[in-house]
Amino acid sequence: MAEDQNKDMQPCCLFALCGFENEDKLIKDLMNLDTVPSYGKVVEDIVGCNWDFETKYYTCSIKLCKTNKPTLGSQEFAEALEAVVLSFHPDQIESWNQVVSWLSYLEHLDPSVKLLVCNSCTEQSQVPRLEIQQWCIKHEFELIELHPLVNDEDEDDQFEVDGITRIRQVLFAHTWSNLVMKDKPDTISPYMKQLMDETKQEQLEATSQSSGNLDIHAELGMHAEELNKAMNAESDDGLESFEKLFSKFQLMKAKAESLPADERKNYAEKIAMSFYAAIGGSDDEIDSLGDSD
Repeated sequence: MAEDQNKDMQPCCLFALCGFENEDKLIKDLMNLDTVPSYGKVVEDIVGCNWDFETKYYTCSIKLCKTNKPTLGSQEFAEALEAVVLSFHPDQIESWNQVVSWLSYLEHLDPSVKLLVCNSCTEQSQVPRLEIQQWCIKHEFELIELHPLVNDEDEDDQFEVDGITRIRQVLFAHTWSNLVMKDKPDTISPYMKQLMDETKQEQLEATSQSSGNLDIHAELGMHAEELNKAMNAESDDGLESFEKLFSKFQLMKAKAESLPADERKNYAEKIAMSFYAAIGGSDDEIDSLGDSD
């Protein structure tokens, strides 16, 4: 009986508790529920509940799972796992050690989406924010703070969505293996639209200031080319292309967060303008954005 159930296992998102106190609240808020959902055993050491949701583009049913110890689950679970959320406390070294201990397991599980979640972190935390960000970049995680502390230097941050909203946003952007597409809308991705709209309000730097910009332009050129391929691909291939591009966008986000405020703003503008060109923006339009006050 158990083997038959595992054989038809839904795509899974695993919430791994690493010294975090509010795992149930995290899942409850993600699902927009008033009470904690009922969990059933998925495999040894892992429980879960079903989550049916829909976005503007598709409908889907996945299993939200949770565990308080590193585990591979089973072969069927490993094959069904598509996202992992590690939640931890940056003021507890042991909590951070539990996060690190998951790495060897994730090498085998290989989920497409990897998120690292905490209430908030600063340079004064037991595990400093910069160290956490660098770890995320190295291991391709996105850091999400549920209640980030306000920093005046971050007022112009181009990537300001955080908390449960950001977790939901990332999970909705993932191409789940069992999703059912709605009628194809003739619209641009909301993430791209946000970048384009915000960039129109800022003045584009006219020329590159340093040799480091050459590396940035080369990097952005590759991302723009991938976006162009995704825009022109057939439906299934396009979804896969967008998923790969989105995962790289998280790395660009993490890189931007580790830069000083002025460099971060310039980097974000270059990303947006490069993508804008990839989806058909003309040279005249781009130049006009750079000339606007």
